[in-house]
Amino acid sequence: MKVSTVCGTIGLALLTCGLGTARASAQAWSYPSMHHPVIMERQFNFAVASGGNAGTSLFAQWREGLSPTLELDFEGGFADPKVRDAKGRFFLGAGLALPVFAAQPNLPIDFHLTGGIYPSFGDGITTVRVPFGVSLGRRLPLQNARFITPYVHPRVSLDFCSGDACDDSDITINFDLGTDFELNRQLALRFSILIPSGADDNAFGFSLAWKPGMLARSLR
Repeated sequence: MKVSTVCGTIGLALLTCGLGTARASAQAWSYPSMHHPVIMERQFNFAVASGGNAGTSLFAQWREGLSPTLELDFEGGFADPKVRDAKGRFFLGAGLALPVFAAQPNLPIDFHLTGGIYPSFGDGITTVRVPFGVSLGRRLPLQNARFITPYVHPRVSLDFCSGDACDDSDITINFDLGTDFELNRQLALRFSILIPSGADDNAFGFSLAWKPGMLARSLR
């Protein structure tokens, strides 16, 4: 399957998701999910993201495949917002990923359901986001045993806020467009853009993903 064909299909899915978007948020804070549709046996992802008033975020993710059909994910990090007088925020979270559709000749895309809970803390305000979504993409072979996985990750989120300046809940939508480039069996570079329609917190992130030597493979 040609890379251009898959990228075009994913681009169409991205446009379709974007047409219905009214407002957006991200995981625990405003940063891309960095979640491509491949179940990993074990992977550690170290990322940095920047976007709008959300400022710069540094975070790490741990993806652990419990089986070929179930992945457990953890993450945590720190954000430095650009809003005046705002202090740093700590965030963390946990989620699951579940493949529900494997690529077919007439639809060359893998579909993975995702969901989790992601709280953040700081400035006397606690937010909790509970996103549910689907990561769509395709892992494609390149030369020299390398792979590339273009993907899109739309999500709808139940958001709760409590503290000094807020006490409410909301439903928001956001989506990511990203690419995972496997340098070798252990290392990969991942790039992702958070595109929240109707908001000013667009974010770009990149990361280095590492699989331990004894586990340098994906569960397929």
